[in-house]
Amino acid sequence: MSNTTQNDECNGINLKAFHEDTLTNYYGIDPKTYNPIDTTNDTLSSRKCEKVHMLHNTSSRLGDCKELLNEVVDVLEARDTSTTRKQAAIKIIKKSISPTIDIASSVTRTAASIVSPIGGSKYTHNRLQRKKRDAAALNSKKSARLQMVEEYVKNKGLPQSASQSSQVEISGLF
Repeated sequence: MSNTTQNDECNGINLKAFHEDTLTNYYGIDPKTYNPIDTTNDTLSSRKCEKVHMLHNTSSRLGDCKELLNEVVDVLEARDTSTTRKQAAIKIIKKSISPTIDIASSVTRTAASIVSPIGGSKYTHNRLQRKKRDAAALNSKKSARLQMVEEYVKNKGLPQSASQSSQVEISGLF
């Protein structure tokens, strides 16, 4: 049996044919070109599905960025790290981590617009964020952006009102 035949078959199943059939019949992708077979099938459900896939992909990349950032911090904090290695770490932040965060912000904003049950949610969100940022700028020595990020981390990503209401519900149980 040749090596390619071993790779193409598993338990009597022709994997190449199975892969092509799955791409064609399940995903609607031409297995030779990897392009969509029917590009006219653009529905709200298909756009939502695409955005959900993008959100999952973005979540994975943000997890990777977190690990990279931890590695970079370790390099920058180490006393015996060479200047060249520190510069390489800074380059990772500028060329990889920061652009990934920009992309993640854009993807989540776009996905929220598609998935949102209410039109104009982006406008409402931006208005509320502006009010929060203005209030934060008046009330502390910390920058408004740092305060907003710290609040986000403290609430584990939940809006302040949602996290407070869940705390009230939980405290009422005991």
